[in-house]
Amino acid sequence: MTRLTGTALGGCVLLHLLVFAAPVAAQLDTATGIVSDAQGAVIPGATVTAVNKNSGFVRATATDAEGRYRLAALTPGRYELTAELQGFSRALRDGLTFALGSETVLNFSLQVGALSEAVTVTAETPIVQTTTAAVEMRLDRAAIDVLPIIGRSYLSLLRMAPGAQSSNGTSFVGSRGRSNQWNIDGVDNSEDISGYSRQSLALDSVQEVQVLVTGFKAEYGQASGGVVNVVTRSGTNDLRGSGFFLFRDQSMMARSPYADRSLPADPFQRIHYGGWLGGPIKQNKLHYFLNYEREDRDTSSSSTRTLPAATAFSPATLQFLQQNNIPLSLFGGGGSTRQVRPEFIDVHNVTAKIDTQLSNTQSLTGRYQLTNDTQPSGQSGTLLDFNGNTEYFKTNYANLNHKWVMSSNKLNELYVQVGQSFGDWKPGYPGLTNLSVTGGFDLGGSSTYPQGRTDWIYQLVDNYTWTMSGTRTGEHSVKAGAQVKLFKSDSFFDSNFRGTYTFPSLNAFIAGTPSRLTQNQGNSALARPNQVYGLYLQDDWRPSSSLTINAGLRYDYEGAKTEALKDVTGTAGPGVSRDRNNLSPRFGFSWAPGAAPPRRSTAAQVFITIRSS
Repeated sequence: MTRLTGTALGGCVLLHLLVFAAPVAAQLDTATGIVSDAQGAVIPGATVTAVNKNSGFVRATATDAEGRYRLAALTPGRYELTAELQGFSRALRDGLTFALGSETVLNFSLQVGALSEAVTVTAETPIVQTTTAAVEMRLDRAAIDVLPIIGRSYLSLLRMAPGAQSSNGTSFVGSRGRSNQWNIDGVDNSEDISGYSRQSLALDSVQEVQVLVTGFKAEYGQASGGVVNVVTRSGTNDLRGSGFFLFRDQSMMARSPYADRSLPADPFQRIHYGGWLGGPIKQNKLHYFLNYEREDRDTSSSSTRTLPAATAFSPATLQFLQQNNIPLSLFGGGGSTRQVRPEFIDVHNVTAKIDTQLSNTQSLTGRYQLTNDTQPSGQSGTLLDFNGNTEYFKTNYANLNHKWVMSSNKLNELYVQVGQSFGDWKPGYPGLTNLSVTGGFDLGGSSTYPQGRTDWIYQLVDNYTWTMSGTRTGEHSVKAGAQVKLFKSDSFFDSNFRGTYTFPSLNAFIAGTPSRLTQNQGNSALARPNQVYGLYLQDDWRPSSSLTINAGLRYDYEGAKTEALKDVTGTAGPGVSRDRNNLSPRFGFSWAPGAAPPRRSTAAQVFITIRSS
């Protein structure tokens, strides 16, 4: 279900520097190879046509003087590959699967015969990638459908990647979990402040996931860990859909044999449902995909704590409790008490996508994603309720992707993203001063709340690929790109603004004599604008049929200033805006020993057809 590629047949040398940059678009599939005759001589002048069997989208190109063809920016899926030439029997390979970010080498040998004749080979695409030095893992839709995933989040599958471990999320090759780069449909999905994934895609809206652990090319930046590329699902010529419903309740669950049977089971109920629908608006031209998912989960937080008897409270303690409307009955007769506070999670997730083919050389994709996540603490009539919080997070993101095959060896990809994230975190009792009793209990909720943040993202990415073969130095696939990301965040972080009384013991709380009071003050409102720019140039050079060298150079710059360190005139501190030397060279190679060089032929014209199913 997982596939490791890149270094299986060769070695890899990587020089990778940590940079701060806007990410580039996720690389889509590429099919490349040579068409030759029965004697192994290459056939130049080929016309290449790619047809997606699910969507009917068509892509066209031509082989060059060396008999090579290259079809880039193909969507992941199952393909049929056909090569044909007048005077030769048509050669067809079926049952091929092209995965996200792969570059699959498929060569054809045409036999002399009538064009109406066909030689068909049914086989899977070779899984060994011989043109990249990256260490990677891919998960396609078939694998996602059969793997057990608790919580229906594709993020839990990332731990299957080589070098992955569960550490502060999922981390790779020893880096922190917040040091990864996240991309969805070619645009940035990294949370600019925390470093984690920003948009939470529903599982049914994910078509394929690629994880690049090490050795990734210059088109990727802002990652000292891994790069996670996700492509969302699209509609096809067939109307298809599915739905699911999950119900789980405490009454249906067996209790632990070590649980105290004198106490009732903690409340728990989970209702999770959703579905997707995809199909054609116009056959072979325009398709849609819709997905909705909701999780409604009732759970709880439990705590066993030592409580004092209310009859022993001093007047100062009684006054504090009365001012904050904390009933004395919640303390009961004192002693060790187990308390349970009900909580719930309510998450709505929507994905809508439109795909269209403007012409045989141009395609356009638009996607909208919404997440609405509410997680408040419930009320149970216990002292534990006064530690409750309410958390709310919402994302609205839209992106537009345009791909243009400008000629047989030139491709341009344009990506645009606009989005907003809104978060609001607050304590259940915002007027309650926090209280901490050593060896006893706490009151007041999280000391880091309230806090809130509104982020705006505007991103533009353009990638240009130029393939050159038959040069004196071999075949070159040169890719260059530029990215601009404008980020703005208005936030506040009232950490411990309500103050915290610390009592060294239960007796000190009873007497109303805290050892200290700590409290922060001031204006925590903060604007955090940032402008992120990136440039890169990369060359996948094949000096021979058995050797591919991946070389590139990347430059990145961030214009962020430190808004929290304003001077007397209100001017922000320089931050990282003076850091202008972020050059990142990349180098790796892949060697496939035994690959024979092609020979030239006098044949005039070849037709290659790729079909996806």
